[in-house]
Amino acid sequence: MRHINKGCEPEYLTKHKDKWLEAFLASGKPRPDSSKYAHPKIKDVLWSASYGKCFYCECSLCGNSKEVDHFIEVAERKDLAFDWNNLNLSQQQTS
Repeated sequence: MRHINKGCEPEYLTKHKDKWLEAFLASGKPRPDSSKYAHPKIKDVLWSASYGKCFYCECSLCGNSKEVDHFIEVAERKDLAFDWNNLNLSQQQTS
């Protein structure tokens, strides 16, 4: 796993993250709605920053299913659910 310089937080995330976090914390749910932190406007910036590679194994994500993953798990730190520095692109795990 390499450090990725993601650059500036996407404007879409900056605009919405506070209200998303407030709603998530108030909901009592164990996980936030992934359609928010994995929105295409966020995913695209993560894709560019990671050069299209998985944050964990560095495999190419071209043609593979990908997801936005939390480096520090939401179960441990709910306050980081929408934190730009905690969001990374990874290969989608199959069960």
